[in-house]
Amino acid sequence: MTSKIKIAWLHTHFLLNTGGTRYVHEVVSRLKKDFDITIFVEKSNSDWKDKFRSDGIEVVELLPISSNSPIYWLFFPFWLKSSLEKIRERTHGFDIVVTSMFPMNWISTQLGKPTVQICFEPFAFFHDPMFVASFPKPKQLFIRLMTKLYESVDVRGSQTSERLLSLNAGVGEWVQKLYGRTPSGQTAIGVNIALFKPTPDADLQAKYSGNKVILHGTDYTAIKGTDFLIRMLPDVVKKHPRVKVIITESVSDSAAKDKLIALARQLGVLSHLDFVGSLRYTDLPKYYTLADIYVFTGHPESRGATSASLSVLESLACGTPVVRGIGTNDEVIEGKSGYIIDPRDPDSSARAINRLLGNPSLGKRFGRWGRQYVLENYTWDHVVRNIIDQIYVLLDIHQLGFEQVKHDSRLLGMIFRHDTPIDKLKFFTDDMNPFQIGIHHQPAGVSLIPHVHLLEHPITLNSIQELIYVQSGKVRVTFYSRQGKALSVYTLFPQDSALFIAEGHGVDFLEETRLFMIKQGPYPGTQHAKLYLGKKPDDSR
Repeated sequence: MTSKIKIAWLHTHFLLNTGGTRYVHEVVSRLKKDFDITIFVEKSNSDWKDKFRSDGIEVVELLPISSNSPIYWLFFPFWLKSSLEKIRERTHGFDIVVTSMFPMNWISTQLGKPTVQICFEPFAFFHDPMFVASFPKPKQLFIRLMTKLYESVDVRGSQTSERLLSLNAGVGEWVQKLYGRTPSGQTAIGVNIALFKPTPDADLQAKYSGNKVILHGTDYTAIKGTDFLIRMLPDVVKKHPRVKVIITESVSDSAAKDKLIALARQLGVLSHLDFVGSLRYTDLPKYYTLADIYVFTGHPESRGATSASLSVLESLACGTPVVRGIGTNDEVIEGKSGYIIDPRDPDSSARAINRLLGNPSLGKRFGRWGRQYVLENYTWDHVVRNIIDQIYVLLDIHQLGFEQVKHDSRLLGMIFRHDTPIDKLKFFTDDMNPFQIGIHHQPAGVSLIPHVHLLEHPITLNSIQELIYVQSGKVRVTFYSRQGKALSVYTLFPQDSALFIAEGHGVDFLEETRLFMIKQGPYPGTQHAKLYLGKKPDDSR
């Protein structure tokens, strides 16, 4: 019997009932069927530890505190070193490391194992001024100091993880801008469809009888944009005097809550707000189902934190339409499951809300369409399949003899040997790579179904790559830095190939050779296509 692949999953902490913690729980509990998984966190509360334990998953706590403590940041190098040493000691014999939060993204790259980073968003404390601005001034200054000291650790970790997966294209855009790399693929967000489904509750219906109900979730930071929603309400109340806005919280912040209450009182809409605190996870479907609309007003200027929302998808799964702030176009489909707004424009945003509140049949139609959309695209099974595919691709690269060419942990290229064992079909490049490199090894009689390759959206190239294939003969391939320093040398024989991904390269023909070459076009001419690191040859295209 073949033993299960061992995965070390590194996460910062399980101290809050946040989307990130729920994501890890949903994914790991499903991966457990096929993999042997141990989770390492700095700190966990007993509730989450018990939940993982009930699923047969060990959670190893590393530290007495975590990143929500100022003491942690004051002695960050000490805690980082301590966590690294403990994880290194406990992960002997593990096959792969998956990480989902700073500083674990950097720690994973120090273990000498294949690494997959799942990026929920670029680390907000370092990269999102809008998030930082939501804190009191002294804390803002403290965060900016920590950013100056340790932002580079986060960037290095994200840049050197072998595969980095974003939740969706919106998060991926911020990964490209802030970390300078294109994600290897996307995992999507999942919804627990066994729990999140239309769930009418008689007590809630009686409590809010006769009211139009808007549901909204907040953590009281500027990123959630709860103040935007409150500023929309005067126009909503004019059209619908009996409207109630139920506000749930994932994090408690009495000072920030008082500011929202003061704003609502100033605008004359305080009586329309109902702060219900933190709800039990299993009660969420009742509130989603009760609501006529779920409103997500994440701040458009946030750097990735509002590009993915689990609450939006959970609401749709319960058959409730959503009015969503801009940030991504793949959760709410405009005019089918809800409306996309710019929450900075309260007038147009209020009109979108009023349109749904004033037309219940439209809301029900949007809700039905949205639920089906989630069932087809956003179940946790979808997410787990995406992650498993990436795990196996990375393990294949390490275990099947494919040679990765690296310098300072950056992937420069790949060497494919003609005799590498392949079972049926394997792809070895990232999903988002401009070149998709795979190998078929099929028995006679297999047919590929005739097909057409579709391009739904224009593709932007951030690098020019090249693939060479030795049909006959022998060549020497040298990988160079942009400064002209030789980094790695490989000899290619008939049917070997090389993919040049980054930096520079050169090819020496060691005997008469027939070399097949592919690179992206259109060709702009030698003057604009290449930076020569040595003397320019006569025939260099």
